[in-house]
Amino acid sequence: MRSTWSTWPLGLIRASVIAKWRAPLRPRARHSVGMAGLRVLTGGALPMADQPLSARVSRGELVREAVYIGGRFAVPAPGDRMFEVRDPGSGAVLGCVPDLDAAASAAAVEAAAAAFGAWRSVPARDKGAALRRWHDLIVANTDDLAVIMTSECGKPLAESKGEVAYAASFVDFFAEEARRVEGSIITPPGSTKRVLTMKQAVGPAAFITPWNFPAAMITRKAAAALAAGCPVVALPAPATPFTALALAQLADEAGLPPGLFNVITSSTARTPEVGRLLTGDARIKKLSFTGSTAVGKLLMAQAHILKSLVATLP
Repeated sequence: MRSTWSTWPLGLIRASVIAKWRAPLRPRARHSVGMAGLRVLTGGALPMADQPLSARVSRGELVREAVYIGGRFAVPAPGDRMFEVRDPGSGAVLGCVPDLDAAASAAAVEAAAAAFGAWRSVPARDKGAALRRWHDLIVANTDDLAVIMTSECGKPLAESKGEVAYAASFVDFFAEEARRVEGSIITPPGSTKRVLTMKQAVGPAAFITPWNFPAAMITRKAAAALAAGCPVVALPAPATPFTALALAQLADEAGLPPGLFNVITSSTARTPEVGRLLTGDARIKKLSFTGSTAVGKLLMAQAHILKSLVATLP
């Protein structure tokens, strides 16, 4: 018997589940506040505007100029195509990340597909424990995550710290929800029938996230997917890849098995072809997108195979 899709943010299990935290924050116009103004807002906490991102944080390993695929950071080889990420307030170059095309991004899909079989069989308690470790590391690294976020998306540091707490709350919630993926018995229409429902992970999920909530939109989607038993492939906005990569570093430190949480990066020019990969690859069973209506329509048009698509549009 086929049951209804769930009401989790990604709808990753085949049953109805009452979920909290579903209302997204309304997207705002991108801040364009100069570093001098940000230093006033934060009491001089931010470094000088000409410093690279790795020099602005206390833990330099949180700043990764690499993609995270299959449980490791793939450092680009000499000659590989990269793109710059700039501070929107000062224009300073924060760093460079790989500019993957569809062929290179396919490795992340392969890693997620390979991890699916083992992860969906992991006991719910162990899934929740892994997410709990990730949550604790996010909270412990709030200051550095906030500096990374402010540096690449321009929001005031106090607001960035608030978003880190908001992002961690999703991981906290789904660490507990992982234990409550339960089936049900339905009253049958006849005395000779018995109707049961079972909740099963649908498979690898992919999501494309916006620049204005670079941490919360990652954890909101990824934590739900992982709790349901689905590995993920994340494609952050080209303007804010370092926040997603810092979350990948913390997921690695939390001991998430290889292939469960993959982060790929692409420039604005190459994002459309990577989007076509995520919508067209049959191994990706669920696609979630938060962003503009125009891009949402494009992704829906590209999803020419049978695939569940969730889009949060303005």
